[in-house]
Amino acid sequence: MLTLDKSLLDHMPGHIGWKDVNRSYQGANKSLLELKGVRYLKDITGKTDEELSPASAEDNKVFLEQDLCVLKGDKISAVHRDSKTNTVFLLEKSPIINKENTITGLIYYCRPWHKADVFHILSQVDNKLDLGFQNYTLGHYHNKFKLTTRECECVFLLIRGKTAKEISGLLSLSKRTVESYIENIKNKMNCQNKAEILVKAVSNGYQNQIPSRLNHLAIMQSF
Repeated sequence: MLTLDKSLLDHMPGHIGWKDVNRSYQGANKSLLELKGVRYLKDITGKTDEELSPASAEDNKVFLEQDLCVLKGDKISAVHRDSKTNTVFLLEKSPIINKENTITGLIYYCRPWHKADVFHILSQVDNKLDLGFQNYTLGHYHNKFKLTTRECECVFLLIRGKTAKEISGLLSLSKRTVESYIENIKNKMNCQNKAEILVKAVSNGYQNQIPSRLNHLAIMQSF
């Protein structure tokens, strides 16, 4: 399993932890230990997020889903708000791979996100739209319908009530181009109209994924 210089990690900003393939903690820096409410590494070693934070059921469900994807070889960047402090964090997770190219666990780095205003505006919009628990990924690691980057951007904006004309202005594209993207989305999702697109997109988690090119305040302020 991974061996790191913990004294060095203790001086890095943010929370750092690493787990084995069973999602049990094998190490953490001082900041993460404090976040988990323990003093010593032995108090966290061998335990899962569910065992350490049983009250955070919604958070743990998201963390589980992310971990399972990373243990399959994916890298994930997500935006997460701590329910206790209301601090918005950028959470990055990567697989740990040994010399035999085998995944032996995962490591994550969680630090305050400098674009917290983006999160707050988007979560307020999504609360009004009743889109459920707000915990966003940057990019699309769950892309069931194999949408292109532009199509994902259109879906993101369609879910928030934008018309083809409004989307064209936000993405600096012609209305006809946006309409062609929407038509492609219909075909890929096997939908007949926009209403069906919205139902399928939300039921498959597209509302919780922020396309990388839309990850700035100007887009969020348009809602």
